[in-house]
Amino acid sequence: VQLRQDDPQYKRKAQLLRSFRFSTFKVIVLKRSELNFDLLQFCRVMVLNARELDYAENNETIKEFISLETEKRALELAKQIVHKSLDMHPTSRQDDIQLLNLKENPGHNIHPSRYYASILYRIGRKTTAHLQIEYINAAITCIDLVIQKNKMQIHEKENGKLSSYLVSLGQGGETLANLDTF
Repeated sequence: VQLRQDDPQYKRKAQLLRSFRFSTFKVIVLKRSELNFDLLQFCRVMVLNARELDYAENNETIKEFISLETEKRALELAKQIVHKSLDMHPTSRQDDIQLLNLKENPGHNIHPSRYYASILYRIGRKTTAHLQIEYINAAITCIDLVIQKNKMQIHEKENGKLSSYLVSLGQGGETLANLDTF
């Protein structure tokens, strides 16, 4: 992963990354069991706009200046990066599984055990990338739900009379009135 040099805020973002002990280039190792934190931290800085960057430069932790919308943008960028890592392979995971199931080595001058070991390795890496995408999609879904809930609460506060009116009519007011239990 690399900070884009054509980013208008490149110098400021590079400085912020250095303050978190990152360089402008980072090799990310994906893990099967969890969303990669380093990838997410790097992406958070990459998607910052000028206002968020101003705030970030004046605070000690990256967590304090991340809005839900910024977090969603960072997750979307992380997903793009993982997809690019999958696109670098000439075959898909399914293609590799089919190659693994062939009874014969398909004409390669590689010892069969090395050939099958390399296929298993590729399958493992691609499976890990697919799991990362699933984790990212789940996180994006959660963020979307929270954003939607926040918008509903703002709307309800702005139109407080609407909720009490619906309750008095008995037409769905219970759902609006109980938003806090979401």
